[in-house]
Amino acid sequence: MAGLLTHGSALELKDIYKSFYENKVLKGVSFEVKKGMILGLLGGNGAGKSTLMKIVNGVYRMDSGEILVDEKRVELKSAADAKKNGISMVYQELSLIPTLTVVQNLFLNDEPHKGMSIDENECLRRAKDVFESLGIEDIDPKETVENLPIGKQQLVEIAKAMLKNPYVLILDEPTASLTQKEIALLFDFLGKLKDKGIAIILISHHMQEIVEVCNQAVILFNGQVALNKPVAELTIPMMVEAMVGRKVQEKAVERKHPANYKADPLLKIENLESTDGRVNGVCLDVYPGEVVGIAGLMGSGRTELIKSIYGLQKVKHGMVTLNGKDVMGKKPWKAIENGIFMIPEDRRKSGIVAIHSIKMNFFISAWKKFCRWTCIQDKEADKEAEQLIDQLDIKSTGIHQEVKNLSGGNQQKVVFGKSIFLKPEILMLDDPTVGVDVEAKNSICHIIASIADSGSGVLLVSSEFDHLSKVCDRILILKKGVITGSLKRGVDDISESALLTAVQS
Repeated sequence: MAGLLTHGSALELKDIYKSFYENKVLKGVSFEVKKGMILGLLGGNGAGKSTLMKIVNGVYRMDSGEILVDEKRVELKSAADAKKNGISMVYQELSLIPTLTVVQNLFLNDEPHKGMSIDENECLRRAKDVFESLGIEDIDPKETVENLPIGKQQLVEIAKAMLKNPYVLILDEPTASLTQKEIALLFDFLGKLKDKGIAIILISHHMQEIVEVCNQAVILFNGQVALNKPVAELTIPMMVEAMVGRKVQEKAVERKHPANYKADPLLKIENLESTDGRVNGVCLDVYPGEVVGIAGLMGSGRTELIKSIYGLQKVKHGMVTLNGKDVMGKKPWKAIENGIFMIPEDRRKSGIVAIHSIKMNFFISAWKKFCRWTCIQDKEADKEAEQLIDQLDIKSTGIHQEVKNLSGGNQQKVVFGKSIFLKPEILMLDDPTVGVDVEAKNSICHIIASIADSGSGVLLVSSEFDHLSKVCDRILILKKGVITGSLKRGVDDISESALLTAVQS
């Protein structure tokens, strides 16, 4: 980590308060970001990080407090006000228009003109310049955005922000969808910006990233600043303790009922091959009460594997059986009827309906369970929804709160609520802990264990190997669509370091 540069105050927040109705989100937050500083902003889901940054970017209005930019008090009533004051933010949820090209997205509503027409050559020149400065060599500015992988779309978002020549740059979970190579490029570029005196706020759940790239760390807990120190004075256990308000002991999740290996497998996969070649002859079994992990690098075929089982990916050949019944090639709704349920990687796009309530999201796939004759038993649904909120410890104002107003971790718990209510025999999870904080991850691990304890089987894909090592009975190593190894708890080393070695070797 480079030494701290102090060229005066770029951004100062003083006593910021914000409530949404009776929910007090920010309770007097104050901290400063110096010019030429990278400040890491951490906090559990619901701690107030995103709300605070949306206030700084003019999306939300604070109830009270002061914001100073370059030591001058400013009023940020809109995103346009933030832009005028040199503040630019890259959100975790991508804001690109998928049907437009990269260069069209970069200059949307801010195109350079030549006479009455858009100067497309100038757009292309500027796009190439910003990509070159970022060290990006493999994104064609003329390519349609929807044809890019999610990691490259994230880099386009960052490039778009840099075109505004920001004085303060805010990045909300920028590495969540990036490969290690892309992360290295991004961090190298952030170092260059820091050297130019730009103040950077990096929101991340990955504490190691904060240690590697940041000068200062601010941790929010329950809407207040719980810690504000130079990174050189911190350890990861100190940061974890500040985030969750108590000491956390990392250990495997205890199971009430072990996997039943004496029974026949619930799910049996034989020589499964997808039409796109991402899955190449996979064979695996999932037993009653077993959590089977899939460990692999990005591009290993891990997501394509569970999509092939669920009917979202076309299958070339193979066999998928559930309790001896052939279920291969069925559509997702048929998979649900057969007892297979999948929680997708992108909860915002495929897991929730953000404008609907928690209750509506819980039962969106299962309203017929509350039907009596031609009527829905609404009170029965209310009672069931309240029980699920309690069971999953979802922090909310109640069953009628819109899911879009929940934190990321609580949104993910709502997705789990759908699966728990359906009681599937096989639950498949695609990176369920991405973008959630330490405590939410721990809670999700216990939810997964409780599902397995009920006798269901779980197939868990995760890029976070510490998560796999905490909750899985077996972990399969996937490389280029082929299972190359199998590790079993109590027999093999399934630690995070062992898994990292296994997928790389």
